[in-house]
Amino acid sequence: MLVYRIVKEPFHTDPYDPLSVIGSTVNGGGRWNPPQHGVLYTATSPALALLETMVHFPHVGYSQLPSLHLLTIELPESAESIFWIDPLALPPYWRTGTLAETQLSSWIG
Repeated sequence: MLVYRIVKEPFHTDPYDPLSVIGSTVNGGGRWNPPQHGVLYTATSPALALLETMVHFPHVGYSQLPSLHLLTIELPESAESIFWIDPLALPPYWRTGTLAETQLSSWIG
């Protein structure tokens, strides 16, 4: 299974780890993870990875964007750490709730 991740320059090369989850653990966590619980955010296509990145630059002109690098990550199909969530299993408030309500630890046992 291939997944994609976009990282800003210079975080795509040594001494940085482009697979680091540090960014997802700071600033209050993310949409799906609470602080101090790292998640490697990826996408199922390069286009989706770019879209997910661009939402963080809403008022930045094209010429002002940082250099971005696309990573392609191959995951084993049988990895136990990969799981799919049925959208029907999500709580009804997942689109409108607070971050704490939508983060995985609040509804996965």
